[in-house]
Amino acid sequence: MPTGPKGQEGCSGTTYQLTKKLIKIVAEVISHGRYVAFQMRRSLSRGNSSPTSCG
Repeated sequence: MPTGPKGQEGCSGTTYQLTKKLIKIVAEVISHGRYVAFQMRRSLSRGNSSPTSCG
C-alpha cells in the first residue's frame, strides 16, 4: 500500500475533507483582506482629494 503523495491510499477521507475546508477558509480570508485593503485605499484617496477643515 503506497503512502506517497501520488495516491490517496495513505490519507483518510476525513483528512482530505478537512484539508479542502481549510484551503477554502484561507481563500475567503485572503479575499476579505484584499477587499478591506481596497476600501481603505478608496477612502484615503477620497479624503485627500476633498478639502477638509481642521479646528
